Amino acid sequence: MAGGLASTLDDDAPLEERKEGVKKLTSLVGGALNGLMEQRERKAQREQERAKNANIEEADDKPQCECGLTFSRIPRNANRISCPECGREYEVN
Repeated sequence: MAGGLASTLDDDAPLEERKEGVKKLTSLVGGALNGLMEQRERKAQREQERAKNANIEEADDKPQCECGLTFSRIPRNANRISCPECGREYEVN
């Protein structure tokens, strides 16, 4: 990769060498992007497979608003929070 990049950026290199450097660099970048996309596809497939086979249960270890919304995240320094659904405010202990 370093050779391809060096050939591409070297103004004194012959035109054919620069063209070859661009081809090598493009091929390497394309291969890296393809690998990244394949990894994302495999991850999505694993997540879908897990969703098909998982047994889930409702979580009851997080606080809920009277309207039914579950607070999944509460900022560490928050003394009060309000429900984004109904606007009720709660003190955080």
